[in-house]
Amino acid sequence: MSSLKWIPTLAAALVASASLAGEGIFPPVEQLNTICADTSHLGLCEATRVSFKTDYEAARRGDYPAQRNVAFCLYDGCDGAVLRKPVESCAWRMVIQGSKAAKEPTERESYRNACSRLSNADRKQSLARAEAMFGAIYQAQLPLETLLAD
Repeated sequence: MSSLKWIPTLAAALVASASLAGEGIFPPVEQLNTICADTSHLGLCEATRVSFKTDYEAARRGDYPAQRNVAFCLYDGCDGAVLRKPVESCAWRMVIQGSKAAKEPTERESYRNACSRLSNADRKQSLARAEAMFGAIYQAQLPLETLLAD
């Protein structure tokens, strides 16, 4: 029995390394937020920045509604609080398509909208990002067939 004392330590080390592995894949939220420059909407912008940070952390843990919110803000800019990053938005939409979460009826269209406007080179970059993100979140390969299904 005493020879198994190392198992909790090993398990803790594996969990720590798995969470650290995802750290390099996701840019810090500070690199995605903007400086709220429009003083007429400063309160709304600041509140959206806080909300985005919360959603970003939850999205990285696999929370579907948070993933939708992050993908939308990276596409739209959300009240000027988030930098528009179409490649990242598309990557999040791909992650959502690959997840087993019950999806909103509009999710497939949101995926198409986010990704169809990108160049082929940007779509390839989004796919590479999505594969890395999906692996970090779900410890599995992104099921590519979900991106092709209609």
